[in-house]
Amino acid sequence: MKLTRCLMVGLYGIENSGVRHLTSMLKQRGGYRADLMFFKDWRHNRVEWPTEDEYGLLVDLIEREGYHLVGLSFGSPYYRVGIEVTKRIKERLGDKVLVIWGGLHPTLTPEHCIHHTDIVCVGEGEYPLLELVNRLEDGRSINDISNMWIREPNGTIHRNAVKELVTSLDDLTFREFGGDDKFLIDNNMLTRGDPLVHHREYRIFASRGCPYKCAYCYNSSLRAIFPEGKGNYHRRRSVDNVMAELRLARQKMPNMAWVKFDDDTFVFPKKWLQEFAEKYKAEFGDLPWDCMMTPDVARIENLRLLKDAGLRGVQMGIEAGSDREQKEVYDRTSTVAQILAFDEMNLELGLDVKY
Repeated sequence: MKLTRCLMVGLYGIENSGVRHLTSMLKQRGGYRADLMFFKDWRHNRVEWPTEDEYGLLVDLIEREGYHLVGLSFGSPYYRVGIEVTKRIKERLGDKVLVIWGGLHPTLTPEHCIHHTDIVCVGEGEYPLLELVNRLEDGRSINDISNMWIREPNGTIHRNAVKELVTSLDDLTFREFGGDDKFLIDNNMLTRGDPLVHHREYRIFASRGCPYKCAYCYNSSLRAIFPEGKGNYHRRRSVDNVMAELRLARQKMPNMAWVKFDDDTFVFPKKWLQEFAEKYKAEFGDLPWDCMMTPDVARIENLRLLKDAGLRGVQMGIEAGSDREQKEVYDRTSTVAQILAFDEMNLELGLDVKY
């Protein structure tokens, strides 16, 4: 029986795909006890900072359950919350608990973050985290693990290089959800169970990364972390792998009524789209779905195919009404003509479009 106990904590967002993937890898590939905590839910245009009672509930749980490793995943708006959570864990439990940070903000600013935590994961964490926990379990040194910045008690920092990106997304486990090893802290209460299973919307990624390099987007910054030779930044799952995850989600979410593809842009080869449309319609034709798209990839034949398979809505960014500004300021490949062409297409399609 493995002894190392882990708690993955997502700040502000019960859908948090990152911590769900990490938890699943630790449980299914490593055989570890890995629980999942959602610390505060996300509310549109309203950030409610944690109360002292909520901080206390989290640290009480960590102490009571005897976790050895606590992971925090967050974006930049919640950097200060990450600091406060870590400070309170260390004040009460000291070196009994290792704290590791990951997510977009720690990945992009590890030099700022490492002084507030024991470990920072830079980039994709599924395999590096599993290696970290395996080494902790075996009592081996963790100082040279790829993607990990390690701060020793004496202040020495080991800044390890990033490894190649995961090339086969199908080899990863599906995100963890359901079960009673999940917790939510919100409204000064600790609740056991996964709140996601009661939702009507299921959010899924069919790919990772993005083929574009828009100047304002986090993808342009992440690309700099994974230069040429570190693997293809934009990667796709197989259609069968996507269908298998949706099948599992439907089993665990009795209220599931629609699907949201959270890919940065829903761009796939024609063959993939044809296979997806056929299989989605055959098995999930009663579940309408939405996605994000850019004007330059919108083709009427593809959109007809996808609408017939249940496509209901599209989110599309329009940064400017000037081709020069699109290219020179935002580094966007879309043109005004393509934006207008998509609008013409939608007169026929009648999709729910949000610009």
